[in-house]
Amino acid sequence: MKPPLLALQGAHVRFTTAQGIVQAVRGVDLAIHRGEAVGLVGESGSGKSTTGMAMLALQRLTSGRLLFDGEDITDWPERRVRPLRRRMQPVLQDPRAALNPRMTIGESVAEPLIVHRLASRAELPEKVLSLLDDVGLNARYLDRYPAQMSGGELQRAAIARALASSPEVLVLDEPISALDVSVGAQVLNLLADLRDRRGLSYLFIAHDLHAVAHLCDRAAVMYMGRVVERGPAGAVIDRPTHPYAKALIASIPDPFRDNDNARLQLNGDPPSALNPPSGCALHPRCPVAEQRCAVEAPALLQRADGRHVACFAAE
Repeated sequence: MKPPLLALQGAHVRFTTAQGIVQAVRGVDLAIHRGEAVGLVGESGSGKSTTGMAMLALQRLTSGRLLFDGEDITDWPERRVRPLRRRMQPVLQDPRAALNPRMTIGESVAEPLIVHRLASRAELPEKVLSLLDDVGLNARYLDRYPAQMSGGELQRAAIARALASSPEVLVLDEPISALDVSVGAQVLNLLADLRDRRGLSYLFIAHDLHAVAHLCDRAAVMYMGRVVERGPAGAVIDRPTHPYAKALIASIPDPFRDNDNARLQLNGDPPSALNPPSGCALHPRCPVAEQRCAVEAPALLQRADGRHVACFAAE
């Protein structure tokens, strides 16, 4: 069996702040295979974006391992990682922040082709037009500046720029959350089409669980820096097992949802990442917590149905 294209193993990321140490990512195991789309969901502050940056080697791990195509690149210096940049690219939530406001769209899309020496000067115009065409834009956008375009058009341009280096995997961090529903649906369909045509792999970070169900093969749910449930996207979203996953999915309006999930609610607010609770981080809020949950953190264990769940009650 081929190794995953991109994988974190036992990944930890900690930040030192004036208030103390923030434990952003705590022991995450996450893999993306070739041609696969993996959804990563959770509340703001759960560690999703930090996990995505760690997978792109843009955020160094405090401990654990990062593997690309089976090779451990955790401790590679920047000069060795840099050639890998063209094989894994980010697409960010806010395309206005991702695109240089002083460059035309044509110049922004051409830049990776020039930096990675993927096109001669003579080939450049045709390649840029081809990339724009791939995302549903045309030659009229070549000389436009970001301020002259809508949010949906800008996100398409940002995707074209990410595709310019012919990457194998995209880390998409909330790529449709800043768009209205209809435009977001169009971008989601574009991503599905690009995946099929180009054989891309995705890490799709999102709040929109319906989008994850539509685009992704597998889904992972994060809480307080840990993956608490992982498995086939349809199963995780339609029939969640972990109490946090149940509560998260119950918070999204859906008249067809299972009533048992809809009734599950958590108590209080998420704790601070500066001082996470002992044991299972959810136990102060969890309606099914046992005494052992306060002192012992449940492992992410595989169940008979193939999904992985970190919960004593699920066992």
